[in-house]
Amino acid sequence: MQLKTKNSKHLFLIIALLSFAFADNEFIIESFKALPNDMAGSVYARKDGNNEFCGLIKVKTGIREELAFDSGLKFSPSEKKKPGEYWVYVSPGEGRLTLFAESFVPKHFQISTVKIESKRTYELVVRAKEEEKIPVSILSEPSDAEKMLDGISLGTGDNFQVIPGNYLLTVRKQGYKDYTRQIQVDKDNALFKDIVLNRIEPLEIQISSNPPGADIFIDDIQYGQTNMGLYLYEGNYDLKLILSGHIGVTEKIKISEKSENRFFYSLVRNTGVLKFNFSPADVKILVNKINFTGRNELSLGPGTYMIEISKPGYYDKSEVVELKRGETKTVSLELEQKTGRLQVSISPLKANCILKKDGKEILKWAGMQDIKDLLIGEYELSCYLNEHITENRKIVVEENTVSSNIISLKKEKPTTYTDNNVSDEKITRINQYGVEEIYVYGGTFRMGDIWGDGEDDEKAIYRATISDYYISKYEITQRLYKKIMNENPSYFIGEKYPVEQVTWHDAIMFCNTLSEIVGLQKVYTISGTNVTADFTKNGFRLPTEAEWEYAARSRGSEDQKWSGTDNINLLTNYAWYDSNSGNKTHPVGTKQPNDLGIYDMSGNVWEWCWDYSWNYPSIAEKNPRGPSTGFQRITRGGSWDYIEFHCRTANRSYHFPSRSRKNLGFRIVRNGE
Repeated sequence: MQLKTKNSKHLFLIIALLSFAFADNEFIIESFKALPNDMAGSVYARKDGNNEFCGLIKVKTGIREELAFDSGLKFSPSEKKKPGEYWVYVSPGEGRLTLFAESFVPKHFQISTVKIESKRTYELVVRAKEEEKIPVSILSEPSDAEKMLDGISLGTGDNFQVIPGNYLLTVRKQGYKDYTRQIQVDKDNALFKDIVLNRIEPLEIQISSNPPGADIFIDDIQYGQTNMGLYLYEGNYDLKLILSGHIGVTEKIKISEKSENRFFYSLVRNTGVLKFNFSPADVKILVNKINFTGRNELSLGPGTYMIEISKPGYYDKSEVVELKRGETKTVSLELEQKTGRLQVSISPLKANCILKKDGKEILKWAGMQDIKDLLIGEYELSCYLNEHITENRKIVVEENTVSSNIISLKKEKPTTYTDNNVSDEKITRINQYGVEEIYVYGGTFRMGDIWGDGEDDEKAIYRATISDYYISKYEITQRLYKKIMNENPSYFIGEKYPVEQVTWHDAIMFCNTLSEIVGLQKVYTISGTNVTADFTKNGFRLPTEAEWEYAARSRGSEDQKWSGTDNINLLTNYAWYDSNSGNKTHPVGTKQPNDLGIYDMSGNVWEWCWDYSWNYPSIAEKNPRGPSTGFQRITRGGSWDYIEFHCRTANRSYHFPSRSRKNLGFRIVRNGE
């Protein structure tokens, strides 16, 4: 394939950019679509800088100026295949393609409507802004023949917009002889008629090979497999035969009435055999960066191959082998385990512990334990004792390090709402006002996008330690808000619906007012829009962002990507979001709760938190509360009008504290013992 050199591409782009100030024409994108039956993207596949196969865009245009393209690849991504058609390579995924031409404004085309896939073919139709064109009619028999000017297709209609000038007119249709003549297009010459194409008949051809079963490509279109017969019109064609493990055939063939049109090819085998003898047996296998996990042997063409094997908890190994045609070679590799050390200190000492990995029990003991040479990775540690709350932890054992864990089991807490700071009388008042609470025991968890598919502001995973606290079982309802604040700002009206269209300041004022009514200490000091918090007070307040995520994930569990589940197919059982909400809020508590019994922490309405927006720290913190100053406050949980991605427990959003929206409410917390 002949491509422009890197230097010539850059020179063209520089010229195009320098002429930007004099540009008087624009690119117009007519259409962009996938071509599922066009195999050119696979047959002529190329790799990008990440060693991934590109997608191929066939750019079709009637623009006479030479076009150049920039798709972000290090090599020149484009080739002019014929008049009016360019081939452009782009990396898989969503991307951007920039079009350049002399006297044209550069066009940045964002590829997002169709996701680019490796080895797939796409079509982009582009034209110039139609300022100088005149209407032209080209009438032919048959009427649906393709009309072309100077080799550029106008389509199969009758009426077109054409820039005045001299052209070579070609009218063609498969099964007919081409019609060709020179024409001049202007206002006085805009009708071309009496064009009659003479019919021709397709010819029978046969394409065979030994061995049979090779894929047949004629002009990059797949027709089937050898041995087969088919019909083609007289002419010249590009033939390709592809059969795995054999040298491919590429040649031009001529179909003529004067020949038998039978084509036979003896395919030459082009493989050797690599056999694998690996320990452990269930390793990941890469051969020249291509995944062949689970294979014991491969038939490959002669050449040099990099064999890489890996498995979590082991050191990687690799070997370069040279394979010759007809050779059988065995590659033997053994991985060495990575190990760390786990120490567990526990109180009471008679407590029992179970260590599991991937759900399978590894070890069971009572009291303290020091485990040396433990395979690195993630483990589940469960510690339990009668009349105590079971402690479940995710343990990460790292290479050549000691994972030290101090566990103190707490006694089961009574289910009644009593603690050291709140009297029975005040608890009764709280319940009378409709604030049902869940007691959340504190602990340490990894906060942030532990699943690895979130947004940038979720990425700095860090360990946060949370103290005990109470959290409202439901989002604050319109009934409770109206009872306390004597107003209901909500858009969707209903006593059991979550209150919405409340600002952050409204939520802060609600907390102080409710605390005062039930006889608790007010947490917030409010002076205009300036709010400070005393977290030692026992009254109601907004949750910190860390408290919110800890409760949403059922005390920081790492299998709660959404509140209540790790399975996107089960999310509809736990949350109201855009796929099931009917574009509105719903009464609180009508979906299933998470493991702590808390409802609607994913979906229904976004929930205000105390923190200013901030980037996660790189070190562990106890009761993190965010920066002391800022502009926007954090909101969490997603809502009825957002997709499931935004309902994840790690997802973060933020708004100015004076902002109110019909998808934005809150829930409240207060300190535990």
